[in-house]
Amino acid sequence: MNPARTHPAPPVRTATPTAAAPGTVVASAPRVLPGAAHRAAIGLLLGAVALAFADASVVALALPDLYVEFETSIPAVSWVLAVYALTAAVASLAGLRLLARTPGPLVAAAGSAVFAAASVAAGLAPSLPVLIVARGIQGIGAAALIGGAYSLLVGLAGEQRRAVTWWSAAGAAGVVLGPALGGFVTQAADWRAVFLLQAPVALGALGVAWVARGTQAGFTPAARRRPRGALVADGALALTFGALVGALFLGVILLVVVWGLSPAVGALVVTALPVGTLVARRIGDRLTLAGAAGAGGAVLAGGLAALALLPSVSLVWAGAALALCGLGFGLLAGALGPLAVPSTGGLRAATLSSGARHLGLVIGLAVIAPVLAADVTTAAAVAPLPATATMLDAPIGGIDKVRIALDIRDELADAPDGEVPDLDPVFLRNGAADDAGVAQLQSDLERSVQEVLTRSFRAAFTIAAVLAALAGIVGLVALALSTTPSRRPGSAGVWLSAALVVGSGIAPIGAVAAGAAEAGTMEITDPCTAAPDPYPGSGFDAAAQRMVLSGLNGAACELDVSREELVLSLEPRSGIDEVRWDPDTIESALRSGVGRAIDDAEDRGTVPGWIAAALGPIVDHAPISWFLDVVGVQ
Repeated sequence: MNPARTHPAPPVRTATPTAAAPGTVVASAPRVLPGAAHRAAIGLLLGAVALAFADASVVALALPDLYVEFETSIPAVSWVLAVYALTAAVASLAGLRLLARTPGPLVAAAGSAVFAAASVAAGLAPSLPVLIVARGIQGIGAAALIGGAYSLLVGLAGEQRRAVTWWSAAGAAGVVLGPALGGFVTQAADWRAVFLLQAPVALGALGVAWVARGTQAGFTPAARRRPRGALVADGALALTFGALVGALFLGVILLVVVWGLSPAVGALVVTALPVGTLVARRIGDRLTLAGAAGAGGAVLAGGLAALALLPSVSLVWAGAALALCGLGFGLLAGALGPLAVPSTGGLRAATLSSGARHLGLVIGLAVIAPVLAADVTTAAAVAPLPATATMLDAPIGGIDKVRIALDIRDELADAPDGEVPDLDPVFLRNGAADDAGVAQLQSDLERSVQEVLTRSFRAAFTIAAVLAALAGIVGLVALALSTTPSRRPGSAGVWLSAALVVGSGIAPIGAVAAGAAEAGTMEITDPCTAAPDPYPGSGFDAAAQRMVLSGLNGAACELDVSREELVLSLEPRSGIDEVRWDPDTIESALRSGVGRAIDDAEDRGTVPGWIAAALGPIVDHAPISWFLDVVGVQ
C-alpha cells in the first residue's frame, strides 16, 4: 500500500507551542471571548447543531395537526420530514469541496441565516407545498450549519477530540429529544410555533459565527483517506436512522392520530426515547465497541418489534418499547459515531457522516410511509365492523342506540377528507356526561376502532425492526474492518452485552404472551348459529332488542353475511357492499328475520310453541312484496 499523501500544515498560533500528533487540530487564534461568554457561545452553537439534527424529527408530533389542517395523506405529510432530511443529505455531500475551501465561521453563518429564514417561511406556510419547499431550504441551511459549526467548534474548543465529542453528542441528543420538544411546543401554541421558534436559535448561532470569525482550525498533517471501516460505519448509521423512523414517525402517528393523545401527552410518552439513550450512555463504556454495536442493533430491533406487537392500546407498553428503542439507538450511535467521525477525521468525515444519517431517515420514510398508508386504508375499511358489533351489543336502550348510530353516521359523513372525526360531541349530546352506559359505549367503541388501526402498523414497524437488526450487523462489519482499538472492559462487559441481546427479545415475546396475536382482530359470530338469547336484561326494551337482534341474525344468515355487514350495508356511504339491496333481497331478509325472531323467542320461552307454530305460515305467506310496493320500495 502506498503511504498516504500529506500536506504541510498552515502556521498555527498558540499560546504555548506544543507538538501535535498527526491528524489533530489546535486553535489558530487565542480565545476571542471571556470565559463565561466563551462557554455560552459554545453552548449556543451546540444547541444549533442539536436543532439542525432534531429538525428531521422535531415536527413529528405536529404532523397530525398538519395532516388535519391541510387535509392530506400519510405519505404526503411524511414529506415534511423526508424533504428536510433529503436536502440536508444531498447538500452535505455536494458541499464537501465548498466546506473544505471556505472558512468554517462563514459557512456556519451562511447556514444559520438560511436556516432561520426558511424556518420563518415554514412557520408562515399557507399550504403544504409551500411548507415542503421551505423545509427543503431548511435542510440546505442545516447542512451548512452542521458542517460549519463542526469547524468552528474545533477552533473554539482548541483541539479536535473535544469538539468531535461535543458535536456528536449534540447531534444524537437532538434526534431523540426532537419529537418531545416539538410536542410540547405544539400543545402550548400550534405547529407553526415549532418552526418559528427555531429562527432565534439559528440567529444566535449566526451571532456566534460572526463574533468568532477570527477563530480557525489549523490541521497538522493528516491522511486524506478515511480510516478503514468509516464508510461502512456510515452505512450502519444510515440504517440506524432509517430504523429510528419507526419510533420518530410511526410511533407519533400511532400515539396522536390513532390513540387520540394530545401533543403534550404524546410528548411525555416519547420522552422514553431520550431516557433510554441516556441509559445507553451510562452503560456503553462498560461494553466493547463490538458488544455495544451488536447489542444496540438487537435492542433497537426488539423495541420496534414490541411496538409492532402491541397487545393493547397501552401507554405503558408503548413507553417501554420506546425506551428500548432509545437504549438501542444510544448504544449503536455510541459505538459507530467515533468510528465514522474519529478524533482525527476532520470536517470531511463529519460532513459525510451527517449526510449518511439524514439519508437514512429519507430511506426509512420512503420505504415505511407507503406501507403504513396502504395498511391503514385497509384497516379503516374494516374498523366499522367491530364498532358496529360494539354498538349492537351495548347494554343501553334501543332508542339510544339508534339515535347514537345515526349521529355517528352523520359525523363520519361530514368529516373532512383526511381527518379522524371527533365523536366526543356525539356522545355528549346523547348523555355520556350523565349516563354511565353511554360513556362506557363511547370508550368501548373508540377502543375497538383503535385496536384495529393499531394492528395495521405492524408491517411498518417490522420493516423498521429489520433495518435496526441490519444496522447492528453492518456495524459489526465496520468494527471488524477498523483499526481503532476497541475498549476492553473485561468479562463483565461481555456478559452485559450478551444479556442485552437476549433481553431484547423479552419485550416482543411478552407482548405475544399478553395477547398480541388477538389484538385488533374481531371474531365474527356466525348469524346462523348465534345463541337465541342475544341480549341480556329484562323489561320491554330488552325484549324488543332481543327480537331485533334475532331478526338481524336471521336476515344475515339468509343473505350469507354477518349481522354487522348487514347493518352497515344499509348505509350506502359506509363502503360495505356485500349486500345489493333490491325488493327481492329486502323481502327475503324480512321473511328470514321475522321467522328467526319468532323461533328464538320460542327457544327462550317468551312465546308459546303453539303461537310460534301459528305465526310461521303467516310469515312465510305474508304479502311482503305488496307491502313494499305500497311503501314505495323499488
